[in-house]
Amino acid sequence: MKLTLMKVKREKSRYGGHCFGLFFRSDEGKSYRSWLYPFCNNFVKWKLVLESGEGTEIENLKLKTPHIVDADSEPRIIRKREKYSQQGKLL
Repeated sequence: MKLTLMKVKREKSRYGGHCFGLFFRSDEGKSYRSWLYPFCNNFVKWKLVLESGEGTEIENLKLKTPHIVDADSEPRIIRKREKYSQQGKLL
C-alpha cells in the first residue's frame, strides 16, 4: 500500500515517555494512522520516515485494521517532501 505522511504528532504515552502519532492519506483521499513508540523494536524501521517529515510518500505498508497502518510494516520511502522557503520557492 502507498500512502503520504500528512502529519506527525508527538504526544505523552500512557505507557510512559512519549509516542508519535502518524497520520496518512491515500491517493483516493482515505485517512489512515499509526502509533510509534521509541522503545519498541520497530521504531528503527520508521526513523527515516520521521526524519523526512510530512509530505513524504511511503510504500510497502500493511494494514492492521481498515484504517490503522501496522507499525511492524517495512516502510520504503518513494519520494521525500519538497522543501520550500517562506517565500514559496523550492529550496
